[in-house]
Amino acid sequence: MMEDVLRRIKLYIGAFIGFGAVVYISFSSNHILLAPLAASACILFAVPESQFARAKNVIFGHMLSAAIGVTAGSALGEHWWAAAICVTLAVAVMDVTDTMHPPAAATSLIAFATEHGYYFILSPVASDSVLLVATAYIVRIIFCLCRENKKHE
Repeated sequence: MMEDVLRRIKLYIGAFIGFGAVVYISFSSNHILLAPLAASACILFAVPESQFARAKNVIFGHMLSAAIGVTAGSALGEHWWAAAICVTLAVAVMDVTDTMHPPAAATSLIAFATEHGYYFILSPVASDSVLLVATAYIVRIIFCLCRENKKHE
């Protein structure tokens, strides 16, 4: 019982550190804070063994989805059906490339709706995704979270 409480506290501290780093950089550099990264943090810290928590899924899922959103927004215009196509294409591309990360579908919609250019894919999408994954990896090493989570499955 106490072991489980300690493991959960470590997860919460890890999520705070990981997402806190993303928020700090976002506020400091004055770029958009991506809400889907909060969901990514939840997956990375609460269920790190999930296929959705793999580094390639988080990073490339968000990047591919952002690219689709930017492209769809500029090519199709602001229509309800264009937004639906955007999210559908993001899901399809993540499926085909084995980079499925559910929060990234929302990134495609943000890229579509906010009309950012292709630089949006690098900053904040790629930079914040890499920062979140790296922080999660470091926190899991420091707190030995992977071993503990596997013991409690």
